[in-house]
Amino acid sequence: CEINYIDALTVDYSKYKYDCIITSPPYYNIELYNNTDKRCKADWIIWYKTLFTDIYNNLMDNGVMILSINQDMYNKVFNPLFGEPFAKEPLQINDSKKNITNYKEFVYIWKK
Repeated sequence: CEINYIDALTVDYSKYKYDCIITSPPYYNIELYNNTDKRCKADWIIWYKTLFTDIYNNLMDNGVMILSINQDMYNKVFNPLFGEPFAKEPLQINDSKKNITNYKEFVYIWKK
């Protein structure tokens, strides 16, 4: 197993064969990871669309993309890009997110 820490937008996903994607991308500025800068929502949306379109387009046929994302991200980015998911499961929200108004998080599964 090899782990590489690089910017996800610089990867040439066409060089890899993969049939499953499982991830929980940064939720706008709600939850930032190490070395992640704050950005405006419009910049996040462009980042999500660019990255996940490339990842999904290079996913093997019959592969699945499994994303843990909030409902706002689903409605504004992922549903318009990929349509209705194959499956959707609610995710238990931890205490740190309970104070965020109308925050709902699910695990969405798309099949290519």
